[in-house]
Amino acid sequence: MIKQIIDESLTTKTVKQVIGNEKINLAVLKEKNISYSILIPTETGLNKGIMDAVSGVREFLRINNIHDYDSQKFGPDNKVKLIGKFCNRDKDIQTEISLYRSNGRGDYRIWYSELKTFVNANEEIALIYKDDIINVLNLSRIDYSKVL
Repeated sequence: MIKQIIDESLTTKTVKQVIGNEKINLAVLKEKNISYSILIPTETGLNKGIMDAVSGVREFLRINNIHDYDSQKFGPDNKVKLIGKFCNRDKDIQTEISLYRSNGRGDYRIWYSELKTFVNANEEIALIYKDDIINVLNLSRIDYSKVL
């Protein structure tokens, strides 16, 4: 019984920290008027190594003149690769970002190499564009309030 109470309190603390980091980071992004887009990787997306480029991500890429999915041809042969970086507390890590439309229905896809090392399923990440690089922030895990 005591172990269960301790486990639950640790879980609650972790959830509160996550929610706190997300709120703090989003407030700083808005306060500094930094354009961003949110993506929440799922367990399936992380395991398959591919995620849907949701409408907010597609719009962010289009508005910032990074990529326009609507003009992209279908299939992996028409994949576009970009350089990005995962923004950690200690050291930024370069990543390759792949953008493509699937064969068949033309679903919009996005993937970051080594994403599993930076984010867990259901953590919020934000994409910001600076110095011709897509910067990926883990809003759930890292407090960026002092570096943005």
